[in-house]
Amino acid sequence: AAIACMASGTGSPLIANDRRVLPALAGFGYPREDAVQYATSACWEPCVPGLSVDQNNLTMLSFLVPLETVLCRVVCGECDLQDFAAVKRAYLDTLTVSAQRLAEKLAEVQFEPNPLLSLLVKDSISKARDVADGGARYHDIGITTVALGNAVNALLNIERVVFLERRRDLRSLARSARSDFAGEELLLANLASCGEKFATSSAAALDLANEILGTLEACLRGQRTPSGGRFRFGMSSPDYIASAERFPATLDGRRANAPFGVHISPCSSARSVSPVETAWFASRLDYGKAFNGGVLDMVLDRKQIEGHSAQLVDFFRIAFAEGLFQAQVNLLDVGLLREARAHPEQHPHLIRS
Repeated sequence: AAIACMASGTGSPLIANDRRVLPALAGFGYPREDAVQYATSACWEPCVPGLSVDQNNLTMLSFLVPLETVLCRVVCGECDLQDFAAVKRAYLDTLTVSAQRLAEKLAEVQFEPNPLLSLLVKDSISKARDVADGGARYHDIGITTVALGNAVNALLNIERVVFLERRRDLRSLARSARSDFAGEELLLANLASCGEKFATSSAAALDLANEILGTLEACLRGQRTPSGGRFRFGMSSPDYIASAERFPATLDGRRANAPFGVHISPCSSARSVSPVETAWFASRLDYGKAFNGGVLDMVLDRKQIEGHSAQLVDFFRIAFAEGLFQAQVNLLDVGLLREARAHPEQHPHLIRS
């Protein structure tokens, strides 16, 4: 039924893997009797209706901002990073500081009393306490994230171009990004298409992604809100376009203002990656540390699944058995999109001026 719904082109439903979601919730402290009641609070963030008032998408964190901060220091001569280990350490340390500041800021958020919602939350009734005062059993803060894949690819490009191939020094490479790679199309193409990449069969990219996730989780683990709420994060966010609109070019081979990678998916169209390869990668990410949304984002031509729905069902069964957390499939009709581009007035629901 889910595949049939996807075939209609709605982009729904989200498919979630209980064999990964439930252990992730248990690891965060949810008893099984609560965890099995989970739903999603917005798009993909797990919550327990009637027991939680989690604010699961209260803010967004970009994994590229700490790297941009480090590269600014390099360009300005404030630091001299002699090897990739030093670059990675500087990035992870800066990420930790950014996350700590974000958690401290979120801990200061005060919520207005909500008597109506409190009447719908079981523990709030038994405690005779409003949800704004910690009446709910779960009242955690969720952080969505963007650009994990972009950050992983950029870091691996730095390792390859600067320290392995020794084509450029780090300062000149960072300056090229600051100029939006003006006159350096070959470098841009190299960064986008060569080397180890996120959401592929690259073990190096997978290890680095999980190290970044582990660093962020370790930073947030001990943080608490005044009412005792915890902080959780995931790898999905709807902000991959808006947050990139005024962001400079980056060393993953992305131009200034171009969108960030979408959820868990390849970040560049310069290299063809099969859904099987991406599903392999996504199934091995550490969702125990990052479970506030972890969506494998797939875009398929409608013709690819016409008459092949059974194979798509098998694909997801195998992917979920391997450890995939969540998935969403967007079906496109390439012929219809081309027609809409040629005659936008006939397709106002697809093309906007």
